[in-house]
Amino acid sequence: MHKFSILFSLVALVVATACTVKEQEEVLPVLPQYEEFYATIEQPSETTDTKTYADDQFRVLWHADDRITIFNKYTYNQQYAFKGETGDNAGSFSKVAGDEFVTGNDISDIYAVYPYQQSTKISNDGVIAITLPSEQTWVEGSFGAGANTMLSATPDNQLKFRNTGSILAFKLFGSNVQVSSITLRGNNGERIAGSALVTMPVGGTPSLAMQSDATQSITLSCPTLVTIGSSADSCTEFWFVVPPTNFTKGFTITVTCADGSTFAKATDKSISIARNHVNSMAPVEVVLEQPAAVPEYVDLGLPSGLKWATFNIGATKPEEYGDYFAWGETEPKSNYHWSTYKWCNGSSNSLTKYNYDSSYGTVDNKTVLDPEDDAAHVNWGGSWRTPTDAELIELKSNCNWVWTGNYNGTGVTGMIVTSNRAGFTDKSIFLPAAGVRSSQYELQGAWGGYWSASLYTGYQGSAWILAFESSNYVDCAYDLVYLGYSIRPVTE
Repeated sequence: MHKFSILFSLVALVVATACTVKEQEEVLPVLPQYEEFYATIEQPSETTDTKTYADDQFRVLWHADDRITIFNKYTYNQQYAFKGETGDNAGSFSKVAGDEFVTGNDISDIYAVYPYQQSTKISNDGVIAITLPSEQTWVEGSFGAGANTMLSATPDNQLKFRNTGSILAFKLFGSNVQVSSITLRGNNGERIAGSALVTMPVGGTPSLAMQSDATQSITLSCPTLVTIGSSADSCTEFWFVVPPTNFTKGFTITVTCADGSTFAKATDKSISIARNHVNSMAPVEVVLEQPAAVPEYVDLGLPSGLKWATFNIGATKPEEYGDYFAWGETEPKSNYHWSTYKWCNGSSNSLTKYNYDSSYGTVDNKTVLDPEDDAAHVNWGGSWRTPTDAELIELKSNCNWVWTGNYNGTGVTGMIVTSNRAGFTDKSIFLPAAGVRSSQYELQGAWGGYWSASLYTGYQGSAWILAFESSNYVDCAYDLVYLGYSIRPVTE
């Protein structure tokens, strides 16, 4: 990757004028006024430092009306504007008429800051207070105007700007993805925008310290929607300018797309971003979450009239396993254990709901899930719910159960459940052998278990399940409520 630099050679006449500050009795010392600076830009090489922006040949160019601050051996913030056109690599900066900011005090050298901000201040000993932008603008193959803060310190009028930060470039690709913005955030609360103090030794490089009121994220906004490349070979780059930062727990980017959907990509590895480097990340595929599948049901002609869903909660089609739920919980999780179970205080003898024995916790004698604890009802709404143990028995008794090792050519194993009721023998559902979850996935492909909404009262801390395996075994059984099983909803 290229690094970039700008050499600003200042060639101008010094016009000495006497200044006074309104409403002050004292007369300030004579302040030299550089009315115009001429800036030339050093062309890129492998060791170049900075840029305002780059064209497709990586030449360093100016934007029309670029502004810089000059502290001309005095703490006044003086504004200068570029007189050339966008695309020029050299041109004049002229002083902008108007108020000068900060009480005037002598300083020993000339300091310059890009971009100009009225709030930029310098102390008597040359420490500069700046604001790093938390909102940056996407530009193809570069960064936006004003994103890359640069400084220079010199005893004379020859200014060479140096970067305060570095480039973090992300390469994104995806199918029919239009990006409206990307947000970067450190995973350990690192401060990467807003208030900062910079020390800039004459002829040296800047040292930046983020302040306590600095912000923890940067958003890169796209002026118009950006359609990213469709493959890793045609990916689209997005450049952030970030201060030198050690992301101790990695960082996360969140991509916001045209329809408001988002995609997040995180790394948990420690990453150190040094000043004046281009850090290019490996290509990342943006895969947007698909809209939730519309639940469908099959009428198997069961005596109760109950209809069974065609796929599990968390799935979009019959062959997908979907999500796993502890009994009475409505969200999947990564670890299924008594210590993580919602309806106890960390152990099997401290139950807080759905308990009939005081030896095991609070007794409420509830034996069927309340609607608010029913994952089928909470996730799918309407009349969808988890079947009771009696309804599992009805399904078992009124259908033929045949194990398959390759459902519809998908390679997924499980049970094809076909109605044996007159007039409905062409109706069936498929239950994949999704196994069970505890701290890990177990028995996937070899065994299936599906929760009922009914507590099993013969063994404390258990609930009814429908279980089957490749030997064509099918039966209602029970298992511990903290385990993660599939749920196949039903509706009236």
